[in-house]
Amino acid sequence: MATLTSPTSHRLVYVPHNDLHATFLSRATKHLISVDARFKDLLQRNHCHIYSPEGLKEGVDPYKSLICGILSQQVSSAASRSITRKFLLLFTDAVDEEGNPPVGFFPMPHQVLTKKPEVLRTAGLSGRKVEYVLDLSIRFADGRLKAEDMVHESDEAIIEKLVEVRGIGRWSTAPNVRNSDVGAEMFLMFALKRPDVLSTGDLGIQRGMAVWTGKNIAKAKGNTSKWKYMTEREMIEEAEKWRPFRSLGAWCMWRVQGPSSAPVAP
Repeated sequence: MATLTSPTSHRLVYVPHNDLHATFLSRATKHLISVDARFKDLLQRNHCHIYSPEGLKEGVDPYKSLICGILSQQVSSAASRSITRKFLLLFTDAVDEEGNPPVGFFPMPHQVLTKKPEVLRTAGLSGRKVEYVLDLSIRFADGRLKAEDMVHESDEAIIEKLVEVRGIGRWSTAPNVRNSDVGAEMFLMFALKRPDVLSTGDLGIQRGMAVWTGKNIAKAKGNTSKWKYMTEREMIEEAEKWRPFRSLGAWCMWRVQGPSSAPVAP
């Protein structure tokens, strides 16, 4: 089980998984290999920390995860670190010898709402990202979004609430798409570590699955449609046999063409 930290009280609750955290990855791996032997080599070459016993024990703060996703959207890793640091320093005077905020520090939603948009922009946020951060903070502050609810609600119920937030879509769009959204399905996989999520709209997963199923992805060159590598129906049908561990299967699809093609967990 993964630990969930409530952004309003910081008390610890638990995200339920189908299996105990100590055996989840081994059982998921065994199942995937049973339906397609190629998963054995892929998982041996790529350790999945997210669903490992250690990964599932890590704390999860939904508010922090979503805010950081917004801050890092459409910028380089270096720029993301710089923006996040400046953002945190807007809410604390405590810094270490290198001028960084305390490890583990993150503002509460109501604290973020005390800052005017022009102040938030001094951290390097675009006007649009400021709107996204404030909308998300309002929803956590007024209770429309609750970390505690995310323990028991279904994947779809959580997605429905998140896509109402400005800047959050069902899936994240391609890196070169301007103003692309933070993906609710990525949040389910990487933050809440839900076991059976298939993000069909993610081009990385779609491309990997196309290669996995023997399609010639070179033919997709120049194709600008959402389903440029394979259709959503084809993806769903291929992944049906991965249930109830589609999250791990999707994680593997990012690595079909090597680790460099995989996303970095928020």
